[in-house]
Amino acid sequence: MHILRVELYERYVNTMNTVFELSGELVPAETAYNLMRLVAEGAGEDESADTAFRVFAVNTYLKLLEKPTLSDILVQVIAWVLGEYARLATIDGYTIEDIADLLSECIERPFEDPSTRGYLVTALLKLIGQHGLKSTTAEDIIRSYRSSRMTDLQQRCYEFEQLRQSPALMRKVLPYDASCEDIAVNKDLTFLESFVRQKLDEGAKPYQNASERAARAQTQNVPKAEVETKPSLNFMPYIGPTKPQQLPADNSIQMEDKSEVLREHI
Repeated sequence: MHILRVELYERYVNTMNTVFELSGELVPAETAYNLMRLVAEGAGEDESADTAFRVFAVNTYLKLLEKPTLSDILVQVIAWVLGEYARLATIDGYTIEDIADLLSECIERPFEDPSTRGYLVTALLKLIGQHGLKSTTAEDIIRSYRSSRMTDLQQRCYEFEQLRQSPALMRKVLPYDASCEDIAVNKDLTFLESFVRQKLDEGAKPYQNASERAARAQTQNVPKAEVETKPSLNFMPYIGPTKPQQLPADNSIQMEDKSEVLREHI
């Protein structure tokens, strides 16, 4: 049963790849996300079947990435899959270093969607972080895109340089096969208690919410202007420019007639 399901999923991946190649610009982004999720969650409850399906996906996308021209959405899917599961590649002649070099080469290709390079940079970050690679090509590429006009791509490159200084932290931030894991969110930010306590000991004022500030104003006769919280930024949208109105055709004719009359009098 698991073998049949894997075969069906492999056929689905091949079909979607063909769709992405032929008309990627017409495919909604949600379709690509669903394909990534399918690869991440696997083909079933059997771990061996999931691994076999991911090996198929990695090998398939490695071969596709060798093509010189691919749609943006297909490159995004390829970058995500290789960033997560490149270690599963079984094609002869492809090591992790080779895959990193292929991704670096792909970054220099022309793309219509500026976010596509962000996918490729993130894939490189994952490979370098998970495997401790020292790829001069990848580092040169990332260094060159620090000055990109796309702020998201800039941020990814600067994050790489900072995380590169702490390999242990980089592996923790970019773990292997962790896209489906739940992230525990500390809503109370208790990890900042020691920092807050230190600042209070140094003389910093404790935070007061709006109700506490209003109560303080009533007891201490604080001016109302100091209590009211006003936004520091103007969030009102700018008024769109208006085009100058053009004179109707009949008015232009009348103006020409008047100019001719004036010339006759002159």
